[in-house]
Amino acid sequence: MQEPCSSGWVPDAAHEAMRDLVRARATAVRVAGKARQHLQGFLLRHGRIYPGKKGWTKAYRRWLPTVQFSNPAQQVVLQDYIDAVTDCEARIERLTGQIAGLMSGWSLAPVVEAIQAMRGVAFIVAVTVVAEVGDFGRFDNPRQLMAYLGLIPAEHSSGASVRRDGISKAGSGFAPRRHRPADPADRDPADARHAPPAPQRRSELPGREALERDPCVGDGLRCPSLQEGAGRRGDAVLHG
Repeated sequence: MQEPCSSGWVPDAAHEAMRDLVRARATAVRVAGKARQHLQGFLLRHGRIYPGKKGWTKAYRRWLPTVQFSNPAQQVVLQDYIDAVTDCEARIERLTGQIAGLMSGWSLAPVVEAIQAMRGVAFIVAVTVVAEVGDFGRFDNPRQLMAYLGLIPAEHSSGASVRRDGISKAGSGFAPRRHRPADPADRDPADARHAPPAPQRRSELPGREALERDPCVGDGLRCPSLQEGAGRRGDAVLHG
């Protein structure tokens, strides 16, 4: 006899709307990456090599308009690729600002702020994870949460043979992309420009009792997956 299905969490219309907005920004980031690849591929194909050490710095962007082609058609193509990158970056900036502007009216905004108290977690990472996970209380332990995020090793089993590979990325298609080692050089500039001010010192953080009294945050703090993983959160951090 099958066991009855346990109750799940159903996101409301407001949560789905915020998740759509966050995913729209993630799509814009991927499109911007493709636009940059097209531009760099075009330059490389025609032997236009940037003399600096790293691309997409301020110096690199100043160098792009100086590239000249003898054929007017190729010059048009170059400018079109540059404009495409500029448009994509403006789209990301616009969507990031809209996410920050609508955050105050979202029921899970306190959870986003609380998650930013973790080392290596900035605004974009926090809002992305919360939008994808939703109610943290529906996970009984850290393994379930990590499986949902796709942060578990892939496994290939045959009889008694078990072989494990790298991270499976089999969970949510958006949240795993926000999990990387914390590196200040890899921060998303949008975090600094649009994120609401987050507490920087432990003394400035709201007390646990106050957070638990908040119906939007209390269930998440009491979630076993967060309680059990709190002591190990420094081993693997989130970064934007």
